[in-house]
Amino acid sequence: MLKHIGSNWALSITGITVMLVLSPFMEHVLGKGEYGVWIAIAAATGILDLLALGVPMASVRFVSEHLAADEIDEVNAVVSTGLAICLATGAVVVALGLLLLFGFQEVLLTTPKWAELPPATLDQARLAFVVSVARIAASFAMRLPIAIFDAHQDFALRNGILMGGILFRLVAMIGLLSVNASIAVVPAVMSVEVVLVFLGLATVMRRRYPGIRYGLGAVRRAKVRTIMSFGVFGSLLNFGVLLAYQCDALVIGRYLDPEQITSFDFGNKFFLPLGQFMIGIGTVVMPFAVRLKARGALDELRVVFFKWSKISLSIVGCAGLYLSVLGPEFLGTWIAPAYETESGPITQILMPSFAIYLTVRAVALPVLLGVGRPARAVGGLVVMGVVNLALSLVLVRTHGIIGVAVATAVPNVLYAGWLLYLACLELDCSVGAYLRHVVLRPALGMLPSLAFLLTLKLAVGIDGWAELIAAGLGLVVLYCATWVFFVYRGDPHLDLRAELAARLAARRGG
Repeated sequence: MLKHIGSNWALSITGITVMLVLSPFMEHVLGKGEYGVWIAIAAATGILDLLALGVPMASVRFVSEHLAADEIDEVNAVVSTGLAICLATGAVVVALGLLLLFGFQEVLLTTPKWAELPPATLDQARLAFVVSVARIAASFAMRLPIAIFDAHQDFALRNGILMGGILFRLVAMIGLLSVNASIAVVPAVMSVEVVLVFLGLATVMRRRYPGIRYGLGAVRRAKVRTIMSFGVFGSLLNFGVLLAYQCDALVIGRYLDPEQITSFDFGNKFFLPLGQFMIGIGTVVMPFAVRLKARGALDELRVVFFKWSKISLSIVGCAGLYLSVLGPEFLGTWIAPAYETESGPITQILMPSFAIYLTVRAVALPVLLGVGRPARAVGGLVVMGVVNLALSLVLVRTHGIIGVAVATAVPNVLYAGWLLYLACLELDCSVGAYLRHVVLRPALGMLPSLAFLLTLKLAVGIDGWAELIAAGLGLVVLYCATWVFFVYRGDPHLDLRAELAARLAARRGG
């Protein structure tokens, strides 16, 4: 299991690295206002992703089930029916995308603050919007092979192909934007990336899984209801995420201006890749939970829940401490000095809430999906999104982007509590037991690292890459030492000190 999760983490680290390079490059080349326009386009067209109807997630669920029972005909029926649904919804996306473009123009592009942008930028924005719609429409069917790799738990190969796509994006964006600094270039490159990744996955899939047929030959009407009954939860999950996170850019764009979108986006920039890093755990946990549930191995599933929840908190805690304390200095050095005060407070408000949310979400939600209990978890996420949007609409008028950050942070924490309660209820364990095992020692273990960072920030001062990197390396050394000799010492599921001692003894003996 660790090997699969490690592969997902390698993909996430690649994505984070590319983001660290591309984001400041795009902001400098396009300009702060134009970059904000692109973020708004991505948020608006992201609404269309809801029409995927949770088919990829449902496909992982049912393909895993049928593979466990060695029912290859049923696997092909799920794949073919899922492909048919994706093609049909892709056609709907194109029609709805044109209507959405009209709304985007009326609500944002024609408002006085947006009208101050050059006419050429507004024309590029319309073209970028259309290209984004086309990309999303095609991507539904093109990303379905990923579900087949996930169901086979063939994460290393799948992630290698996805890494190739990410690296293509990096090279193509830098090359093309250097020649033509147009917003429309961005979705065009992303569209080509989707096609290249699909061709790579499809080619490997035919050779690696010869029994699986990726086509429409095995479509079954009965499977439509099966996939959609579970897929509706995946769709609602995406809807909740959309309301909670993607709508922030549209709210800011409606009441403020594109430059404020950019300021908020960079303050919020770390949480999507960090979330994907943590979802790398969940991607492996969900099919694992399906198999343990089928065997009735509740005790084993409870161990997975406790063990990986603690690991999740350990990972998020290290990044969270660094960004909570030194996030403003990092932004000022990474993008431009002005972002230290414009975007830094956004990071400091959001980071603690995301640390709580991602720790719980990384393991609890995949467990609930894997055991077939998604309803209340997904419903809670939708409620969280609605609360986030409502608070954002109120607070953006009085407190600007700071208000939007607060409107995101509060529901994050509340939803994490709800998700934890549901998972503990399903696994027949108490929230108190979870807090004692997962939270107590890690929280105490973070205190020395927090003191270290605050001392550097307040007493020594941090200015420039050399000091930021040195602070990060010092944090990692202190953090790891604390985790080995205190946080995980005597842990019944993962005793790092005992593991380390055993490996050192084995090397001496060898």
